[in-house]
Amino acid sequence: MALGLVCSDSAIGGKLVIVIQAANKASVKRSVPIRSSLPAKITPDDVLDKAGLDIGYDVKSDTYYVEGSLEMAPGEIRRFDVVVRDIWLFDVDEVESYRKRSNDLSSMLSGTKFSSESDEEQGNVKTLIAGMIERQKKNGITTVDPINHIQAYETNLKSLQKVKHSIGKMENLAMAAGLNPG
Repeated sequence: MALGLVCSDSAIGGKLVIVIQAANKASVKRSVPIRSSLPAKITPDDVLDKAGLDIGYDVKSDTYYVEGSLEMAPGEIRRFDVVVRDIWLFDVDEVESYRKRSNDLSSMLSGTKFSSESDEEQGNVKTLIAGMIERQKKNGITTVDPINHIQAYETNLKSLQKVKHSIGKMENLAMAAGLNPG
């Protein structure tokens, strides 16, 4: 049987190493099947090194996996290091573009009857973006384990949705003020 271990402290420049161990616990030489699911959202394009394994897709779980089969001696243990791209990062420039967009909209709405509402939404955007950037810095793959790194990304996804919602509100306010939000 194969034992998949997703938690690995190995990370190299935007890459994550998924360690998979296969063991033959039988007392005779035999073929050992290997199968380990890849983290959600990883696609074949994100796999940089398959470690000699094949990639498959599980329709039921909507995830990809690596698999193979290996002739192994009794008691033998083999390790496979599958390298994947670190997809759990935001482009800071992209995130900053949302801050700029909220600043532009706030300036546009300055002096209108929607100014205070706009300022409140802009404050929300600034706070959320600052939190996202700080969270990403504190939870880099080289400073925390992969599970915490991925959880920080998931939290940032939720924050990004809130940022987009606030910007949408600001755009609606601009239209209500008779302005073109661009």
